[in-house]
Amino acid sequence: MRGPAESSSPGIRQEAAYALNRRAYAPAREKLTLLMNDSNVMTRANAAAALGRIGSSESAPPLVVALGDLHPW
Repeated sequence: MRGPAESSSPGIRQEAAYALNRRAYAPAREKLTLLMNDSNVMTRANAAAALGRIGSSESAPPLVVALGDLHPW
């Protein structure tokens, strides 16, 4: 079974990233890293914010890559 972060619906993925951002849920770091490559800019923004809130050193590389995103949030 796929979770909301793997949904085919951009809106559901965006809501999943938003919810994870609100909780700063460290076990979701891998899912958030995957969402950093989502086609939806708000999903990427929420995933980046969540990774920043988690604050682990493993979160840094995808955040550095996000600095080159052509669609600023």
